[in-house]
Amino acid sequence: MNKEKFLCPHCNTSAIIDENNKETGCFRLNLPNGGFYKKICYTHVVCSNPDCNESTLCISIEDAHNYLKLKHLFSKRILPPFASKPVPYCIPKQIAQDYQEACEICELSPKAAATLIRRCLQGMIRDFWNVNKKNLKDAIDAIQDKIDSETWEAIESIRKIGNIGAHMEKDINLILDVEPQETQLLIELVESLFDEWYVSREKRRERNRQIIEIAQRKEELRHQKISDAPVIAGQGKALPSS
Repeated sequence: MNKEKFLCPHCNTSAIIDENNKETGCFRLNLPNGGFYKKICYTHVVCSNPDCNESTLCISIEDAHNYLKLKHLFSKRILPPFASKPVPYCIPKQIAQDYQEACEICELSPKAAATLIRRCLQGMIRDFWNVNKKNLKDAIDAIQDKIDSETWEAIESIRKIGNIGAHMEKDINLILDVEPQETQLLIELVESLFDEWYVSREKRRERNRQIIEIAQRKEELRHQKISDAPVIAGQGKALPSS
């Protein structure tokens, strides 16, 4: 039984799949004269995570005019049409919407997706770091001393790449393209900032809240034990009972 790892685009869970939850197949597009020119292949996977159990379907098309030498023409995942990680509850709604929309159009329009990621980043800096600069470059400069240099350079790069879609060049005939894989890297950086900034802050707040509650309960218990302790005659001092 062949088993392989699979990262589900629905739940972002790494799972092990085999022939029980994966199927592949191909068929040819035949012409009336008996020849064929196109070969369509599909891969269908059902996530083995019981909390997900969703289908992922990918197709590819090959030029099969010369069946001894197939030529790849096209490949695409059609279910789900796009993949975005579940957005943590602590992410502001507008930022979450920009992120999800960027994921949705990443392959269709990488340049527009990069612009959305740029907007998402600007919202995060404004919300998380409370930096209200009108210019994104000034906002990024304002947090340079608050984050590590590698992250800062990556954030600055998001601004530059996003500018390709947000601003037209002075020479309108100069066209700069953004590739889907390039935009995907920007999306992954924003996902890591979700974790490093927002999720880490929430975890820290929750940990501190629990520590404070534990200390309060211990203090209340201490006072309770002192008040319940017997008083030694003549001393007027309560001592804990043995």
